[in-house]
Amino acid sequence: RLRLKTLVFAINNADIIINECKKLTFVPPSIGLQLKIEKLDQLFHNYVPDFVLSPSMKLVEDSGNIINFTPFIRKSLEVEKNNSKTLPTIKNCLIMLSGSDFGSNVDFVKHLAMNSDIRVSVVGREGASSKNLTFYGKLIDNKKLVIDANILVINAGFSAVSEAFVLGIPAVVIPIKNHAEQYINAKIFEDLGLGYVANESNVNCMINRLIANYTQISENHRNNDFAINGAGDAALFIQKKIKQSNGF
Repeated sequence: RLRLKTLVFAINNADIIINECKKLTFVPPSIGLQLKIEKLDQLFHNYVPDFVLSPSMKLVEDSGNIINFTPFIRKSLEVEKNNSKTLPTIKNCLIMLSGSDFGSNVDFVKHLAMNSDIRVSVVGREGASSKNLTFYGKLIDNKKLVIDANILVINAGFSAVSEAFVLGIPAVVIPIKNHAEQYINAKIFEDLGLGYVANESNVNCMINRLIANYTQISENHRNNDFAINGAGDAALFIQKKIKQSNGF
């Protein structure tokens, strides 16, 4: 960076994960190792990039070279949240879990589909489709399924949680085991009243709980007036700093 005399920008929110962990009265031992990795991540970003763009679902003050923004999501999903007084009928549940070896087991979808009138769509996994259950496998473009969803079931990676947050969709969030970032992402989402945290053994129970409390959770989403154009704000920030560095 110094040799090339150019600005270096990074996208990283290890500061959010570490600060939120400090607020906990009890930190699960299972996330201890991954939390150490987050601390190394933060140490790197404190000294190497000129600016760190840190997206968050909570209002956080900038600190040093860390500049906080609201969540970044795919441009194709930048749609207006539903602000009408009439809540949508719960017709579509989209299950969008990680397809990696660490992804959650999706056996629960069969029970959900058999015991509900809700149409269940599963992205990222293969399986046998039935009357109201459709497995889509890996999709390049899942935009329509996401926008049409009334309920999401997702792992707690920041991209997935950010889309639920920005689009105002109630969600059941399943953090991947032993993962500090996903643990904190899921906890923040639930603490904001936007959905529930689940695990593989109680996910159907938490989906039923979400349906039972859908009105209140949807209201919490609509009352969330946190600015949602994080990616646009970050782009403007980068442009501003580049112009300043070039003397404009």
